[in-house]
Amino acid sequence: MEARRAGSVIIIFIAILVIAWAAIYFGPRYYGAKSVQSTPVQNTAAVAQSITLMHSVKGDTHSYVGEIETPTPCENLSAAVEVRYSRPPHGTIALTTEPQKDAVCAQVVTKQPFSISFMSTETPEVSLTLNGEVRQVSIAESQ
Repeated sequence: MEARRAGSVIIIFIAILVIAWAAIYFGPRYYGAKSVQSTPVQNTAAVAQSITLMHSVKGDTHSYVGEIETPTPCENLSAAVEVRYSRPPHGTIALTTEPQKDAVCAQVVTKQPFSISFMSTETPEVSLTLNGEVRQVSIAESQ
């Protein structure tokens, strides 16, 4: 009778091990593709919807200074401006970010400054794009 009980315990133990092994081996394959959805890391510096620019004028030169937040400190930020000399003049500031190649960087939101200047005899209207997306701009006049 004792041998029969010992055999039953061993069979139950082996069955539990097989079930645990199957859960560990097949579980991530079956459930991983359905329940865990990863979001790809995108190269966007889109923390704030509105970007504040400080505007200053010296003669006919209009200068705009601001800062944007990037997902890492290893993002390269570049700024360009396209000016249409219509009535009123219009300047479109194009900001682009690009990750540095072969750089290992911490995922820390970092403020990066930029500045742009152009000439206009009148106060221009200004719009801003960040990586091709139009952003709201609030302009503060510097003293």
